Amino acid sequence: MAANKNAPTVFTVCEVAKILRIGKISAYQAIARGDIPCIRIGRRILIPRHALDQILTGFAPVPKSAA
Repeated sequence: MAANKNAPTVFTVCEVAKILRIGKISAYQAIARGDIPCIRIGRRILIPRHALDQILTGFAPVPKSAA
């Protein structure tokens, strides 16, 4: 994600759900829990690119025994 300089500065919840390969409802739930940082402008929820980059680089791979 960080290598693509043409990526938008912010993403919608649907775009983040597609990137993370989770459902839209799961994305909204993660935002409500604070797992995905967001910016709220009126009723619109946007996720900054740098926050998404942090999420993706901060996770450790799942051990093979758990997969």
